[in-house]
Amino acid sequence: MYTFNNITDLQALIENAVDEHSELEYKLCFGDTDEECKNGVKRPCCGKKKKDWKAEFVKDVSGMANANGGHIIYGIREEKDEQGRRIPKQLEPISPRTVDCDQLTRILTQHIRPALDVTVSYLPDPQKEGGYFVIKVPKGSTAHQNLYDKCYYRRHNATVEAMEDHEIRDVMNRVKEPVIDLEFSIVKTVTHRKRSSQYLAGVKVVNGELPDKVSYKFQYQLVNNGSVYAKYVNFFVYIPCDILAEETKDVKDGIACLYGDNKIYDAINIKGRLSGNGSLRYEPILPHMYGRVFDVDIKLNEEQSLEDLFIRYEIHADNAETRSRTIKLRDIELLLKEENILCDFTGNPIVVPNTDFLGL
Repeated sequence: MYTFNNITDLQALIENAVDEHSELEYKLCFGDTDEECKNGVKRPCCGKKKKDWKAEFVKDVSGMANANGGHIIYGIREEKDEQGRRIPKQLEPISPRTVDCDQLTRILTQHIRPALDVTVSYLPDPQKEGGYFVIKVPKGSTAHQNLYDKCYYRRHNATVEAMEDHEIRDVMNRVKEPVIDLEFSIVKTVTHRKRSSQYLAGVKVVNGELPDKVSYKFQYQLVNNGSVYAKYVNFFVYIPCDILAEETKDVKDGIACLYGDNKIYDAINIKGRLSGNGSLRYEPILPHMYGRVFDVDIKLNEEQSLEDLFIRYEIHADNAETRSRTIKLRDIELLLKEENILCDFTGNPIVVPNTDFLGL
């Protein structure tokens, strides 16, 4: 999930060539001018706007809400690269005299039904006159209609199209069925290893630290984005087997299939100790709550390109339609974790016994 708090966050989109997708859209301005500037180039938002810019604005916002929600950023010029991706090229600030946040909020409130809780913010440019509008669109709990033309729209990748009947029914069923998704992250752990001459508390660190050890984990967690709790959940994550640290049996055409569900074991308390040998049951996932975290070891290196690597998931929950999505591995959030461990002279970690029961 993206956050845009200042112009630095917007510049990072350009530096990293983050292309448009179903949850991120770039707009140069809210309308086009009918006049030309001194250099003969049409200047956005410096003249009379198109009469239908408000309808287009409402269409884009409602279409994103009917998909997965996301952000629409106004004040960014985009272009197509060699692969046909629409990537941000440069920032072009919009004058606050052209339109303001209150006006945009009123337009959305008056022309989308049911109403959406959209966040409209303005980020001023410290170097130039004007700034940038960031529209944060929540994922709708039902289908939202554009009152300008009485149509329903949905964003597909980088385009907004009128919804088919089955799509409208599917989105309206969000209030009747759980909407389960998976959220992903890659955890990079840097372990600082130090040699020790002792095994217990009060260790003495001697000269000669060992090289840092770097490892990666691919983490994924169930989340209920709907308004109905999910009782039974099964899911499949398809990931390139080349990046898995260990071999897996379920592989087809170089893609490994990882299975998961929301089953848990009840712990049994025997003489003050917890045991995991209790009965197996499904743990419901309440609306807007998370399930347990799954992880698998992966292998990555600094030179490896993640540009062409994708993961895909399929989720089956109660009576809801199967949900599936494809995500670029490079778009997954990278989390950094650091830890320190003590090692013996051979580089193996020292396991310090638990002495709590001795009262030490």
